[in-house]
Amino acid sequence: LLMAPTVLVLLIACANLANLLLARASRRGREMATRLALGASRGRLVRQLMTESILLALLGGTAGTLFAAQLLRSASQFLAGKAANMGIALPAFCLDAEAWGFALAISLVAAITCGLAPALNASRWDLSLAARQDAGGTRGSRVRNALMIAQVAVCTLLLSAAGLMLRSFQQSLSTDPGFATDRVIAIKYNLGTAGYSGARAASFRRRLYAQLQSSPHVLAHAAAAAPPLSDRPTLSLLALDGAAGARTNSPFNCVSPEYFQLLGIPIVEGRTFNAAEIVSGAAVAMVSRATARRLWSGQSVLGKRFQVEDEPTSPMREVIGVTADTRSVWLSRVDENYIYLPVDPAAREQSALLVRLDRDTEASRSELSSAIHSIDADLPVSIQPMREALDQWRLLPLAGSALAMCLAMVGLTLAGVGMYGVMSYLVSQRKREFGIRMALGAGKPAILSMVFRQGFRVVLVGLGLGWIGAVALARVLMGSFYGLSPYDPPAYIFVVGFLGAAALASMYGPANRASNVDPVASLREE
Repeated sequence: LLMAPTVLVLLIACANLANLLLARASRRGREMATRLALGASRGRLVRQLMTESILLALLGGTAGTLFAAQLLRSASQFLAGKAANMGIALPAFCLDAEAWGFALAISLVAAITCGLAPALNASRWDLSLAARQDAGGTRGSRVRNALMIAQVAVCTLLLSAAGLMLRSFQQSLSTDPGFATDRVIAIKYNLGTAGYSGARAASFRRRLYAQLQSSPHVLAHAAAAAPPLSDRPTLSLLALDGAAGARTNSPFNCVSPEYFQLLGIPIVEGRTFNAAEIVSGAAVAMVSRATARRLWSGQSVLGKRFQVEDEPTSPMREVIGVTADTRSVWLSRVDENYIYLPVDPAAREQSALLVRLDRDTEASRSELSSAIHSIDADLPVSIQPMREALDQWRLLPLAGSALAMCLAMVGLTLAGVGMYGVMSYLVSQRKREFGIRMALGAGKPAILSMVFRQGFRVVLVGLGLGWIGAVALARVLMGSFYGLSPYDPPAYIFVVGFLGAAALASMYGPANRASNVDPVASLREE
């Protein structure tokens, strides 16, 4: 995911450089033809032009790598500070010898790839054609147009990805996960690794719950195998009372009766677990609304039974309640299935305790830690506000949108420079034509229109090809977007407007020079 857009930017740079070298070689047509006429071999000309290309690539690669090293150092410090506020420890990033060697190798490959075709083309000049400025011709124009189309298409792809990622991040900020996170603290611990037995684990939880109930800052608490937005294993379910062969794989969580009220998850049908079912480990379950639709579509769910196929000897479980759908597995999409089972008070594996506080402060979190360590001072405990867990899920679209936008802007700058250079060359090639047209009565608007039409034909073709690629890419990655369609109109309107404005800015200078050509001076030129 990181290398793909970087390679696309490199392709834009290569196409840009090849296009500019083709235009530069066309300008040097007379020079190359004269060298050939004076006895220079074609191999000598190719070596000379390739030496120039390699020198340009090495200088550019060195400057880019030095800039990247400084940029990476600054970005590393910035991201480390942001991640530390979210409870994430990031390593320091820097360029090592392998990265420098890779950059050098890529620079050489780019130089050979971009410079070989213009060098071979320049070594075939004919002196009589060069003198008449006919060299390059239609074939050279077609190659330049194809390279410009490729640049615009790849740039459209990058900008579309950046636009969708920005929209995704914007959407993630307003996405309702289906459960409350304000002033909710998740405490995670593992009694099994601490050497607890089942009876000792149950005793630990009773003492901890008693301390929390006596705290004036704790409004509610609930037990769970894991808090929402945590990695959860799945169960293979067979609905015994559903349609024939109704099976599904579903993530699950073991929770206490208070879990749903604490997190504000509505129970749309039936009831939650009771204390007797928790103590006895009754074979009951609650399912999400999406799970009920999948397994028992159109039927009343209460009283339905399912078998856990992973545990064929376990008793069938009866559904006693249906909850509203949440985003407990992925923030980017509503859970397709989710099962809630009664929590085991004597469970020794990874466990979580969710606590709602009257106010979320460092002092109140410290009080929670002290309550646990007063029972077992050596038990490793992780305390994290659910708001921070939610922010961690938003970190990926934030980082992705920032990276995609940076690369898209680099690609757009390269494409704009390339477009400006090629349009300048085309205007210089047609300078005499423009002078004649103006001498025959054509006005500045007509000349401007000619240049813009020529440039925007290429831009529109590249824009269309890039849009097709962007839609195909978005359909592949649509599961990572937060409620967005791969055809999201605002994202593509942003791309079209931004790219159109950049193309207009790139073409305005050459077009303006074309409209200011002196007809008399053009007619006097040979």
